[in-house]
Amino acid sequence: MLTPSDSDSGMPLMQRAVCGRCDPRTALAVHGLLLACPRCGDALGAPAASACVVLGPSGSGKSAVARRLRRLAADERARVAVLDADTLLHRLSAGADAWLNDWLLLAASIGASGVAPVLLLPGDRRDVEAQPARAQLAAVRWAVLACAAPERAARLEARPSWRGWEWQAREEEARRPPPPSGPDETWIDTSAADVDTVARALLALATAPEKDPG
Repeated sequence: MLTPSDSDSGMPLMQRAVCGRCDPRTALAVHGLLLACPRCGDALGAPAASACVVLGPSGSGKSAVARRLRRLAADERARVAVLDADTLLHRLSAGADAWLNDWLLLAASIGASGVAPVLLLPGDRRDVEAQPARAQLAAVRWAVLACAAPERAARLEARPSWRGWEWQAREEEARRPPPPSGPDETWIDTSAADVDTVARALLALATAPEKDPG
């Protein structure tokens, strides 16, 4: 009988999608345009999904943008699923890595259904890339929400008490430097652009045609 720690790849069983026909200890992997079993080669009809991952520190405007992006996608009938990681913030008690990995698994599952997932996360790209489930996304379109320090500090100060932010944590977060940037990232300054403009930019990024790998 398999236990959650059984794995051919060293990854815990529940941290990646597995082959249901060959061996449930075998993690599926991206092969061309499909998510396939590396042992038996069965693609199981599952397309390899892509995702749009939007990163930003606390106070950068992720939740406000997520709300506007949902309405915009519905208005334009875009096949987009907006996933705000704050929805399951209470699950962080299980550990930040497990929490991030679960969101990537969810995004991969949604993407395999032909819907473009837009995942809004706090933290660093390097943390996302390090998760086991990242290997099951064919591609990621990266965006980063940035915000001028004074504006971020004001937003954090205005947060309601139920968010659990003490003043010391707010000051520490406001002083946190922005994450390192990469050449393939779309940076958006939310202190200079309104929510609607940011949401439209992210919708365009998420729904842009896939680039031909050839």
